[in-house]
Amino acid sequence: MFIKNACADNNYYNMTNTVLAPVRASGSACIADNFGLSGAIYNPASLDLFRYPESPRFAFFINPTGAVALVRDKNELSANKHLDGVDWLNYAGIVFKGIGFSLPTFTAILLLTEPLQNSLTSSDQKMDEMFTSKYVLDCNYDVLALKLKLADQVAIGASGFLFSAGEKDAIKRSHGTSYGVQINPNTHVSVGVVYYNFPTLVSHYMLEQNRIIDETINIGINIRPYNSISFNLDAYNVSEDNKKYTRELHIGLLAVPMDAMAIRAGMYREQDSQLDVYSLGLGLINTNWFFSTDNSFSYNDFAINYSVQFWQKEKQNFYHHYLTFLLRF
Repeated sequence: MFIKNACADNNYYNMTNTVLAPVRASGSACIADNFGLSGAIYNPASLDLFRYPESPRFAFFINPTGAVALVRDKNELSANKHLDGVDWLNYAGIVFKGIGFSLPTFTAILLLTEPLQNSLTSSDQKMDEMFTSKYVLDCNYDVLALKLKLADQVAIGASGFLFSAGEKDAIKRSHGTSYGVQINPNTHVSVGVVYYNFPTLVSHYMLEQNRIIDETINIGINIRPYNSISFNLDAYNVSEDNKKYTRELHIGLLAVPMDAMAIRAGMYREQDSQLDVYSLGLGLINTNWFFSTDNSFSYNDFAINYSVQFWQKEKQNFYHHYLTFLLRF
C-alpha cells in the first residue's frame, strides 16, 4: 500500500500491490514507452505484450508479496464489513494482479487492485509497515485497457478505470477513462499522446500519487539510439495554460546491459510544490529467459523492480520506496 505520512526517518513505502516501480524509477516519463502493465494506467496505446502474437495468447501475472500481505492482513483489508462483487474481485487482485491477451493487431490488459492513496491509507497505517494490504479494498482502482494496432506505425488505445475510494463506512465507486495514440515513425523513435478524464472524487489523488492531471492532454517521446538504451521525455498538461501544473516535464533513462538487468533513473519538478523529485531503480530477473521465442514479450519484462524517489523539503530529505514483484505464466 501507499503510505504518505511523515515519519521519523522520512521514508514512505508502496511495496506490496503496485505495478508502478518501473515507472517511478524512470521519473514517471512513460507515455511513449512500453512499461507493460503500467501502460494500462498511463497510455493504453503503448501496450504491447508478446513479440510474435500470431495466434491468441494469454499472460497471467501473480503477485507473491500480495499473497504474503493478504495472509497477514486478512482481517483488515476493508473498513467496510459488507463486501460486494467488486470487493471480492479486488480481493483476488491482491494476488492475481493482471491478465493480458494478445492478437497480431489487438492487445487487452486487465489490471486489478492498484493502490490509491486516500485518508484511510494516510492515517490508519503504521509507518514501519513496509509490506501491507490494510484497507486496500477501500482505496484502489482497476483498469481495463485496450489497444488496436492500425498499422506498423500507428496504434490507438482506451482505458476504463473503476475507482473505489472514500472514508470509513462510506466507500464510493466511480469511473474514469483515458484515450491514447502511439506513433512509431521508425524503430528508434516513438511518440505518445494521451487524454485523461477522472471523476472529481479521485482527481486529486491521481495528481498527487501519479502526477496525472484530469482533463488534460499529455505528450511523450521515447528515443532508442541503441537496443539497450532509451530516453523518455514527457510533458504533462500541455492543453491548459491557466492551471498551475502546466507543462510539467518528466525525464527518464533506461539501460539494459545484455538484457540481464534494468538500470533506471529520472527526475521531474512538481509544478504545484516546486520540488525537484529524483529517482533511481533496478529491474532483476528477465522473465523472457524462461520462455520460448514465440512466448517471449516484445520488451524486457523483469520480475522484480525496485525504485526509490527522493526529494528535499525544508532541509529534510524524503524517500519513497516502490517494489513491483510479478511472476508471469
